[in-house]
Amino acid sequence: SPVLKLANGEYQFTFPPSHPIRFSTTPDGVHAGGVAYQKGASYGPQSASLIINQSTPTPLYYYCANHAGMGGRLIR
Repeated sequence: SPVLKLANGEYQFTFPPSHPIRFSTTPDGVHAGGVAYQKGASYGPQSASLIINQSTPTPLYYYCANHAGMGGRLIR
């Protein structure tokens, strides 16, 4: 799974409706008992946005809300 290194800023991710991107402090998010990260994140049907700043936990993980094992790590 690709590791995405992001600088401080605001990012928007687009995806097909069948693979909605979510963020979590737990690898594989809800599929591994975690929850979707909310602080500085917003989720839509075909896009998700995330604000990265000094208070953003690292690592943070991205995952497909519909399918386990589809995701990776975000670092700053």
